[in-house]
Amino acid sequence: GTLVGLLLAGWFITPKLGKLATARLGCWMVMGSLFLLVISGWQQASGLLPLVMVLFGFAAGVGTNSALTLMLDLTLPAMAGTFVGIWGLAQALSRGMGKVVGGGLLDLGRQLLPNAGPMAGYGLVFSIEIVVMAGALIVLNQLSVGQFRESTAQRLDMVLMAEIDG
Repeated sequence: GTLVGLLLAGWFITPKLGKLATARLGCWMVMGSLFLLVISGWQQASGLLPLVMVLFGFAAGVGTNSALTLMLDLTLPAMAGTFVGIWGLAQALSRGMGKVVGGGLLDLGRQLLPNAGPMAGYGLVFSIEIVVMAGALIVLNQLSVGQFRESTAQRLDMVLMAEIDG
């Protein structure tokens, strides 16, 4: 699902919708697939799980593609290497912290609802992920690539002038 999502987003969706709209679409798709995952878990619909996982993979592929292409728009040519490096660092840190926090939330959900079975912990984790994706949508709605480039260029000029002066 992820590979198909990456390919379709790169060839069809992003060129047609644009990078920012595709990022929003990816967020909505991830939220929807996580919601379906929670519902299928609570309903113990194991036959639905493979389909939901493929949908989640597809959504993750669309989201990843749009995030990468949007990140490249949020760089200045003079700082592209630095921004790509920061992107890699942010990805690594988010994956590591996601595993630690996700594991902690899983245990917390199991402790809060000990008789609810394994889905209590997973439901808490996936529900919080839905909230985080909603927060990402709010941030995306505030994003302006043009304004970012302008303010970053001004700040870069100030830093370079300070280096020259001192």
